[in-house]
Amino acid sequence: MVSQHNVVSLYGVEPNAFQISTQKGFDYKGGRFSQRQTTHEIEGGLSRGLIQSLMRFPSGTRVGVEDFGPEDYEDVKRHFDSLDFPQGFSEGYSASLSYWTKLRELLTSLEFEVVNLEDKEPYFRYNSALREIAYWSGENDDFHAFVCSEFNTKSDKSNGHWGVDVEYALARSKVNSRRIFEIERDRALLEAIKHSRVKVAFVGLGHANYWVANSGSVEEQFGVVFNSYSTEKIIPSEGGAMQVVFSQNSPSDSSLNLERGSLERMARLVETGSISGRCPIFSGVFDSDPLTGFFEVFPDTPWGPRNRLNLNSGIIVTCFGDYSFSASYNGQQVELNVIPKSDISPDGLIKEPVKIKGIRHGNSVFGRYVQPNSGGRGYDFCLTHSLIGNRPPNIIDLSHLLVDFNHGESKKWKKLRKLLERDG
Repeated sequence: MVSQHNVVSLYGVEPNAFQISTQKGFDYKGGRFSQRQTTHEIEGGLSRGLIQSLMRFPSGTRVGVEDFGPEDYEDVKRHFDSLDFPQGFSEGYSASLSYWTKLRELLTSLEFEVVNLEDKEPYFRYNSALREIAYWSGENDDFHAFVCSEFNTKSDKSNGHWGVDVEYALARSKVNSRRIFEIERDRALLEAIKHSRVKVAFVGLGHANYWVANSGSVEEQFGVVFNSYSTEKIIPSEGGAMQVVFSQNSPSDSSLNLERGSLERMARLVETGSISGRCPIFSGVFDSDPLTGFFEVFPDTPWGPRNRLNLNSGIIVTCFGDYSFSASYNGQQVELNVIPKSDISPDGLIKEPVKIKGIRHGNSVFGRYVQPNSGGRGYDFCLTHSLIGNRPPNIIDLSHLLVDFNHGESKKWKKLRKLLERDG
């Protein structure tokens, strides 16, 4: 327990601070790719409410901002440029610092002492993680040579497995980049707030929201206490225009906390091979990328011999939340009713109750389901015994099972697909 506490007034903002652009119309912000909606960034102005709230602090107040000094920013940019990114990433960092510049000008005019909270070391690791994403996404001419020389896979490339392995490597790299950007930087910012003894702190909305929701652990680990929390958000107004809205004494946003929780689960899966930290009896994959679609199954007891598929009910654990399920059987036919047990992250594939119809084959089930409100789109599903042993399941093996079911040319796979199609 930290004996001395630093009491801080916290502001969560959306500064559009750093952006990495590709020439293919995609932006990479905060460890995620998103299709660019416009060629112009929203210029985040300072709201009147924010300015008025700052005027209650006396001159000389130490105010921390989630920003670098000019020299550190240039160091980060030079490091990115030195990593020999493919052409699609050649634009590198763009200094979208208008928000911080305006904020600094305001803080200086109020005679506050401005303290930079960013640490360049996590950004060096983040740059390296982005380089790995660039290679796995195949946006360079030497991609295939790189895969052959540096990725040791025993998969059968002729049967489509090679693509699954590369997809998993890409997903794993994206999770690693997000872990650095959102979790490692999160801790570095709190360390900076702790040691700099600032009384006011401006950080990104995601960081601030998570700290407020977990204020007890923040106080225990870092000795930082938040006596107020205000936000400045960019939200759409009528007619599609964007506006900056300030809110004092804001509540924590549960959806942002769910996103952080799902990232922590994905990072645990990458590092340990398990979402829950336990060895599941059964596991499987939904029809999404082989990492985020992975799930673990913990059946209610009694459920029968360990080496047999005899599930009646239990819990399904995914990176995006937990579900309860019940199962019914009719020969080879299996029907699973899956219901969200907890709040599901916005990135989760299944957000409402679904009915999965499948075909039983040994200790595995292969099936399809229709996601509500998806226009009737079908998704594939694979559940199997966790390799019968006290060790975590292999994500690649599970993904291969799903690929084989969908594309395999053997009589076994053709028969299973035919049965599933016949029975709806």
